Amino acid sequence: MKNLGLRYWKYLLILVVIISACKTEPKLVNPSDDARVLGVSILYNDSSPNASLAVFTINQTDSLIFNVDSLPYGTKVDSLYVSFSFGSTNGFIINDTVPEAPSGSIYYSSYANNSGMTSRHVDFTKPVKIKNFATDGKTSQSYTIELRVHKVETYLHTWTELQKNVATTASENQKAVLLNGKFYYFFDYGTSNSLFTSTDASNWTAAGVINGLPLGAKLRNILVFGDKMMLLHNGSEIYTSTNGTDWTKEMLNADTNYNYQALLFTFKDKVWAVAQHKTDNTVRIVSSTDGVNWTFAEKRAFTNFPVDNFAATRFKPAIGREKVIVIGGKDANGNILSTRWSAENIMGVDTLYWVNLQHKTYRLNPVQDAGIAYYGSKLLLLGGSPGYNEIGDTIVQLRQSIDQGLTWIKPDTLQNRLPANYTFRTNASIIHDEKDKSMYIVGGKSKNGPLSDVWKVKVNFYNFIDYAEDPTKY
Repeated sequence: MKNLGLRYWKYLLILVVIISACKTEPKLVNPSDDARVLGVSILYNDSSPNASLAVFTINQTDSLIFNVDSLPYGTKVDSLYVSFSFGSTNGFIINDTVPEAPSGSIYYSSYANNSGMTSRHVDFTKPVKIKNFATDGKTSQSYTIELRVHKVETYLHTWTELQKNVATTASENQKAVLLNGKFYYFFDYGTSNSLFTSTDASNWTAAGVINGLPLGAKLRNILVFGDKMMLLHNGSEIYTSTNGTDWTKEMLNADTNYNYQALLFTFKDKVWAVAQHKTDNTVRIVSSTDGVNWTFAEKRAFTNFPVDNFAATRFKPAIGREKVIVIGGKDANGNILSTRWSAENIMGVDTLYWVNLQHKTYRLNPVQDAGIAYYGSKLLLLGGSPGYNEIGDTIVQLRQSIDQGLTWIKPDTLQNRLPANYTFRTNASIIHDEKDKSMYIVGGKSKNGPLSDVWKVKVNFYNFIDYAEDPTKY
């Protein structure tokens, strides 16, 4: 009995110790004076899903916290929950608010892992202050948090009419190009050629006498290669100029069984053209490093490949190799095409592997005299005609492709739409100025006759700081 009594009092003593330990306040082991904020994140919210995409940078020197990459335009930021990690924390305060009792506190702290999460939503429409207290009970550090949101629609295209009429009298046979930061705008009136130049596409000056540019040459086919403007003529002649007023003629060094019809584009440090056999109308692709000496770039002959009135451009998508695309135009028999020929830059290979993207599931109606450019992270097809002397309606006056030419749709009118005073047209000159990140639409032909107006298009994201740092984001 005595032993049993001793055992009883022993167990009772242990129980008392355990209960006492449970009632004792926890004590921090090795308290820290590190009150720094080390990490910030926005919790996902169905009413503002983009907000959680913010990636914050913490400037410890200036006590600033901000997201370098602004959130998309229109992101709701007035009711967000935030998670923090700290060097150590004994609690934190948002916007200098006095902490309340734990049940209604504006903060929740996890002492064990030095993290915390707001229990109330935070309004980030203006800068937010956070003050964190270190576990030593003495040290604190304050920061200003800025959640940046784009103030304009990222993909909005702004259209501006720079000039109503460059020339008092325009002609259908015309072409505008950009060479070394200067715009050149040519007109052929049948009995004479004229040239206007500009450095801003708004103010134009008539040039002097043009020497050496042949009358009747199809100006639409003028192309810039290196520091020269080039034009094929009469199937065997190349005309070049560095200033627009003085042109030099040279005979082509090429297979004389072919007429060299039109320049296509510049690509892989070469200029490319389409050649048509003089007797059987066979079409071949040729290339040159100087515009004078030409060789066949492909072993095969092409069917349904245009020799005239096509739209062509070179472009570099955000992901993948540099590419070229040739859309529509007329074939060797005069048929208007609906083809979309595409090829890409394969390193170490001189030839191009062409693919016709036309497919019954992804149709593109026949079109000629359209203009094309890769702008705003997509291909834009402007204007064009479905037949002789016809002007396409509003549906085909502006189309876009976000899959490198496979499918074409009308753009979202909230992001890109033709201005009310824009005239529908064919044969416009499309210029993508890669230096100022703008696209220019110059002249062309409307149902009422030739045009010589100038429009400038600018997409908002080209002005963003983070675009300059990493264009692939857009």
